[in-house]
Formats: sequence, structure tokens, C-alpha cells
Amino acid sequence: MPAVVDAVAPVPVIAAGGIGDARGVAAVLALGAQAAWLGTRFLLAEEMPIHEEYRRRLIAAAETDPQWYPNLYEVGSLPLDPWVTTEITPLTLHPSDPATMST
Repeated sequence: MPAVVDAVAPVPVIAAGGIGDARGVAAVLALGAQAAWLGTRFLLAEEMPIHEEYRRRLIAAAETDPQWYPNLYEVGSLPLDPWVTTEITPLTLHPSDPATMST
């Protein structure tokens, strides 16, 4: 990361991926990033209305578990396994889907 920070200065560097706690945030800041981007970690917040099975799989996950699905949700995502695309994705309607619009 220090090489990236030096190469793009003065553009700020935001570190993302695999950061799940304060220690990870401190590490990327120590390596020169100006910020840390946490995403999946917030899915485990009590307030987050996610499927309980997905929550269980996130908690049980190891760092070697993610798989890349480039077209999931039209932005790319790292779900833990195909269960996400077969069990959760059909339940998640896209905003452009007429079924999500009120009548």
C-alpha cells in the first residue's frame, strides 16, 4: 500500500477489502491510506435486516471463503458461496423490477 499511496499522491487512498475490525482500520492507516472502507462487516450489525442464514455464514466464514460474482446486483459482490445467488438473490428485487413498484 505505501507504494500506491506514493504513486497517486496527492490523491487520497481509501483501503477496502478484508477490513473487519479496528485493528484492520489501524493497519491500513499505518500503511498510508487516508481512509478505510468497510462493507460486509456492517451486515452483522444487529440493526441490519439480513437473512439469518446469510448472517450465520458470514460469522462462520474464513478469509479464504469468498467467491467473485461480477454481475451480482449489477455492481459485483463477494458472496460466500452459490447459496447466496440461489436462495437470497431471487428474494431481492431490483428497483427497476415492476414488482417493487407500488400500485
